[in-house]
Parts: sequence; structure tokens; C-alpha cells
Amino acid sequence: AADIIGTYPELYDAVYKRIYEFTGLSEEQVIFTATHNHTSGTYAEFPEFHVKDEVATEMLIRRSSDCAVLALQRLEEVTAYYGCEKAKDIAFIRNYLMKDGSIKTNPGNLNPDIVKPIGEPDEDFPFIIFKKSYIFKFSLPLSKLSPKLINI
Repeated sequence: AADIIGTYPELYDAVYKRIYEFTGLSEEQVIFTATHNHTSGTYAEFPEFHVKDEVATEMLIRRSSDCAVLALQRLEEVTAYYGCEKAKDIAFIRNYLMKDGSIKTNPGNLNPDIVKPIGEPDEDFPFIIFKKSYIFKFSLPLSKLSPKLINI
């Protein structure tokens, strides 16, 4: 996932093409998404926010695809755990019924035309943990030990 507000097909195509060139992975094996962090940059199709920056876009393509290539090179067996907990008072309703009968997403804080929220907040917090087994091996040739360390 890229730490940007959104992505678009041309960006995905460029990232996937570079991943394919280095790994041969099929398109079905690649997921490229955005964290949708509202404090990060935007590369999505939002003309009111998007300023085309060729250098930044090229860097995003290279860094995103490089992450996938490195992850594949470092692939190792892990145990996956899944869980789901409740995260109360974090989620909120974004869709509201308006006085004119329409439904609006984020119509504005304290908007006088809001009748009521639509639905209930989803407080489920699903997660996946990947754990690898660590086997620590320590060896030191005896010729490297100081006589003081082995009390000779």
C-alpha cells in the first residue's frame, strides 16, 4: 500500500508493469492500494487536489514496485493469525439523510439540513498477524576467545 489518499488505473498499471519486469508475477498476484491517509499526498483522480508532479510520480512507481520486489526476495514461511476486536468510539457514520430526501457523504459538521445518520458505526477491528519463528544460533570459534573469558 502506498501512503497516499488514493490511486488510479494508470498508476496501478505502471507499478504492476515494473513489478512484472523484475518478478514475473501475474496481475492476479499483485495488490496495489492506498492507505487513504488524509495527510498524505494525492495521486488519484481528484482534479481539485491533484497537481501533476512527474518526478514524485516516478519515485512513487519505483519505490512501490521496489517494495514488492524486495518482499518477494525476502519471502519466508510464517504463521498467520487472524483476530477481530471491537474498537469503540473510533468509527463514525459518514452518510446522512438530508431534509431534501437525498443521502450525502460527509455533508459538513453541524449541517442544519441533516435529518439523521444512515446506519451504525462498524466498530469491528479485524487484524492479521504474521509471526515467523526465530531460531537463534550463536557460535564463536574457540581460537577467538580470550583466555580471560574462558578462565584459563
